[in-house]
Amino acid sequence: MRRVLLPALLLLTAALASGCSGETEPAATPVPTPTADPTATPTAAPAQTATPTPDPVPEGFTPFVSQELGVSLHYPSQWTITPTGGEGAWLVIQDSEGITRLLLFARQAASGSLNEQTEAIILSLTQGVGNPRVERTGMVTLDDGTQAERANILYEVEGGTNVGRVQLMQRSELAYLMVLIAPLTEVERQQETLETMMLSFRSFPPAPYGIPRNSAFTMPLGEPTTLDPAIARETTSHFFVASLFSGLVRITSDLGIEPDLAESWEVDDAGMVYTFTLRDGITFHDGTPITAEDFKYSIERAADPALHSETAHSYLGDIVGVLAKLNGEAEEVSGVQVVNERTVRITIDEPKEYFLAKLTYPSGAIVDRRTVEPLGFDWWMSDDINGSGPYRLARWEEGEVVILQRFDDYHRPASLGHVVSPLGTLPGVSGLAMYLSDAWDAIPVGTGSLDSVRESETLSGQLREFPQLTTHYVGVDGSQPPFDDPDVRRAFLLALDRGRLIEVVFDGNVQLAKGLLPPGMPGYSESLREIPYDPEEARRLLAGSTYADDFPDVVFSAVDRGGEPSDMVQFIIAAWREALGIEVQVDLIETDVYYYSLKNVVGNMWHGGWVADYPDPENFLDLLLHSHALEGKYVNDGFDSLIESARTERDRETRLRMYGEAEQLLIDEAGIFPLFHVNDYVLVRPRVQGFRVNALGQPDVSAVTLQPLE
Repeated sequence: MRRVLLPALLLLTAALASGCSGETEPAATPVPTPTADPTATPTAAPAQTATPTPDPVPEGFTPFVSQELGVSLHYPSQWTITPTGGEGAWLVIQDSEGITRLLLFARQAASGSLNEQTEAIILSLTQGVGNPRVERTGMVTLDDGTQAERANILYEVEGGTNVGRVQLMQRSELAYLMVLIAPLTEVERQQETLETMMLSFRSFPPAPYGIPRNSAFTMPLGEPTTLDPAIARETTSHFFVASLFSGLVRITSDLGIEPDLAESWEVDDAGMVYTFTLRDGITFHDGTPITAEDFKYSIERAADPALHSETAHSYLGDIVGVLAKLNGEAEEVSGVQVVNERTVRITIDEPKEYFLAKLTYPSGAIVDRRTVEPLGFDWWMSDDINGSGPYRLARWEEGEVVILQRFDDYHRPASLGHVVSPLGTLPGVSGLAMYLSDAWDAIPVGTGSLDSVRESETLSGQLREFPQLTTHYVGVDGSQPPFDDPDVRRAFLLALDRGRLIEVVFDGNVQLAKGLLPPGMPGYSESLREIPYDPEEARRLLAGSTYADDFPDVVFSAVDRGGEPSDMVQFIIAAWREALGIEVQVDLIETDVYYYSLKNVVGNMWHGGWVADYPDPENFLDLLLHSHALEGKYVNDGFDSLIESARTERDRETRLRMYGEAEQLLIDEAGIFPLFHVNDYVLVRPRVQGFRVNALGQPDVSAVTLQPLE
C-alpha cells in the first residue's frame, strides 16, 4: 500500500491552489461556435525515455528525461517516478516503500525575484501550521549552473519533526517548484542522495509528443466536433476539415477564389455550366490518384438523404439534381458529369455569381470512397481517414491534443512539418504561462483580457488583431407565438440596451451591430436604420400587442457554461425582466452540439453567431434567414422575394441594393436582434512569421515559419 504524508500534501495542495499567479488565462474570443477554453487537464503521462541527460548519471541513480514536459533529473534507482502523477503535481517521486518524497510543480512565475517568490510560497505553506520553523538556505547552484532558491520548513508532528524542503527555479516565465517531504531523521540520513536528486533538476524547451518545437506550430485551436466535410458546420471543425481535405477551389487569405485540386475552370456565357480541369498528379494521402469520379462521389454522398447533412442543401443545392437527391427522388446528381479522369462538369440551376465561393465550403471537399463506405457514418473516427488536403491527421486524443502532419505530396506543401493543437495545459499552469514559456507559439485572447494585455509592456507588442466578418445576434422564431407578432419582437429589441451589454460584458471591446451584415462585407451600410434602446416604447408596444393579456412562455436556448448560461445571456434575460417584467426561461445545450441542435431547439429565442463562409451578403441574408434556410424563422414574403431576386441578378450594384432593402426590412421588423461584431485577437510569439487569421475566422497556418528557440 502506498503511504503519503497527508499533512504536508494537504498543505501543499491548498497553498498551490491559492498561491498561483493572479493573472488569468485569456478566454476564447467570441466566435460563431463557442470553443471551450484550455483547461488544467493534464496531457497524457509521457513515458520515460532512454534519451540520456547531458551529465553523467551517478551510480545508484536512474535518469528521467521528459521531452513532453521539458524537464530531466536523476532519482534513486529503487524509487519510482510518475509524470503528471496526481495531487496537481507535474512529477511525483516515491521511495522504495511507496512513500511520496518529492513533488515537482510548474507554475506561472510571479513578479519579483526568486527570493521574493519563495517568501510568498513559504507564507502560503505555513498558514495554519502551529509554530513552523523556517530555515532559509538562500541560492543554490544546480548541476547545469542554474540558480535556484531554497528553504526548509520544519514542523512538529507526532513522533518527531517533518521537513518540507522548497526549491524554486525559473526559466522564462515558468517557475518550477520542487518540494521534498520527509521526516528530519530521514533527511539527515539520506542527505547526499536527496541533494543529488534536487541539484540534478534541469529545464529545457519541451518537444511535446516527440515533435521538436522548431518544426511544429503549437496553438490551442480547439477540438473538432466532426471531421466529415459533408456534416461540419462550425468554425473549429472547418479549420481541421480544410486542413485534411481539399476541393476544386479554395478561398485565399485575402478572400479571393483560386484553384485548389482543380488547376483551372471555364464558365459558359449563361453562367450556369462550370467545367473544371483537375491538376495532374494529385493524390489522396495514401498515394491513390484523385479523379473526377472522386469529386462526383463526394457530392452525391453529401446529398445522400441517409446522411442527414444540414449543409448540403444550402451550399450544394444550386447544383442541378442535388435537391432531388436530398429528397430521395434521384439516385445520382445529374448536374455533376464526369467528362474524363481529369475533367468534371457542374451545371447549376440559375446563374449565381457566388456559386464558386459556395463550392469552397467543406461540403464540396473530396473524400475517399474506399475509406468512407466500409466504415459508414463514423468513418472519420478511424485511424486513417486518407484525406485529400495539405495535412494528414497524425494524432487525435480526445480532450488532449490534435496533431496535423504535413502531406509532402500536396500540390502546395505547408512550410512546417506539424501543427499541434493542445486541448489542455499542464497541471497548475495557465494557458498564458504555456505561451510565455515558449511551450505554445500563439494563444487566442478574449475580449475580457484585452485591456491587461495592452497594458503589459511585454505582451502588447505581441498582440495581433484580425478583422472578422462576424455578427452575434439573438435569433427569434417569427413563426410561433409570441414572436409571430412584430410588435412583440420590436418590444424585446427596444428593451435591450446593447451598448450597455457591450460595456459590461465585453469591456467595450466589441462593436455594436446595427444590422446583420458586418463591416467589410459587400453591401454593409453605415446608414442602416436601427431600432434604438427605448424601454418606455417597448412597454407601450407590448401592452398593445396580440399577447398583452395572455403572454406565452419565452424559452431562450443557450450554451451550457458549467450549469448556467453565459454572462451575456444572463445580462439579456435580466434586461427583459427589468424592462418588460417577463421571466425568460433558459434551455441549456452542451457546447459541442449547440450549433447542430438549433433546428430542433425547444426555445423560441437563441443566441447565435455567424461568421462569413465567403464575402457575399447572400451568405448572411439568404443562407441564414430565408424562410427555408438553416435558421430561417423570420417569416416575411417581401424579404424572401427580395432575396430570391438577388440570387440571379448579375449586376453587382443592383444585387447589393436588393440585399440592402432586405436587410432594412429585417431590422424594421426586428426579425433578428443584432448584438455586436467581433475581431479576433491572438498573442503571437516574435519567432513566428506568416501566421494570420482570415476574415472568415480561419487560422492560416500553411505559410508559418519559425525562428529557432534560444
